[in-house]
Amino acid sequence: MLDLSHNKFTEVPECLARIPKMTALLLANNYDIRSIPAEIAQLPRLHTISVMGCDMHRESAQLEN
Repeated sequence: MLDLSHNKFTEVPECLARIPKMTALLLANNYDIRSIPAEIAQLPRLHTISVMGCDMHRESAQLEN
């Protein structure tokens, strides 16, 4: 699990896609995040992404495995 909640991120770093064992990514309340790189959604063990309080666009928030 990687908890980056309550920070001032404006985007999700693509380098997070290089953490293959990550099971959860918590991004809550990073108000300026608008999308998540598609590479992150492809992580084999990732089952939770928390974006509550982020300015996500509906189409960007739909992640499929």
